[in-house]
Amino acid sequence: MTTQQSTNDYSISLENNITLFNHASTNGLNMEGVLTYTYLFSGPTMRSVKNFANALKKEKFVRGRRYPICKGKKIAIELKRKEAHTPHTLYELEIKLAEFSLRHAVEYGGFEADVYMNTAK
Repeated sequence: MTTQQSTNDYSISLENNITLFNHASTNGLNMEGVLTYTYLFSGPTMRSVKNFANALKKEKFVRGRRYPICKGKKIAIELKRKEAHTPHTLYELEIKLAEFSLRHAVEYGGFEADVYMNTAK
């Protein structure tokens, strides 16, 4: 059984998360500590991404940059939150964020983790 879900151009995969965590550890980076995760979303209008971000405020997400993409046809937004993950918990959160974004006509586009400030033990 594969644990993978697609959200348009981005594919959420437990296997990819496991590989990412293992690769980071091999290179001296600890991804299982508390890091700042940046989750990327896009929507058709500034209002749609603002409304989406406001809906996630109660989950302690902080709104980051907003900027035009796709030659100005979409608006991207970054939502940030400090948290600790394992490959499994990150996968579960990504699935929840993707499902929540679809209910708000916004697309989930993946994440970035600030691992460079958190070196391995």
